[in-house]
Amino acid sequence: MERKHAGDNTDQLLDSDQVAKLVGCHKRSVSRMAANGQMPKSLKIGKLTRWSLKTITEWIDAGCPSQKEASK
Repeated sequence: MERKHAGDNTDQLLDSDQVAKLVGCHKRSVSRMAANGQMPKSLKIGKLTRWSLKTITEWIDAGCPSQKEASK
């Protein structure tokens, strides 16, 4: 899977649209995976939900393992 990087700015925060583009799915799928514990924990900033670019790219590089499985 080809991944698009935003340069070396790995501390960048991504919204569900940006995560969906990186993963190659719809943003509703990102919301569903997050709610089911299948992806890295998000950050809550007020009402906003964001993910760290570094965390998401590491998760993708690891083959997108379920976070429920990884915590066992």
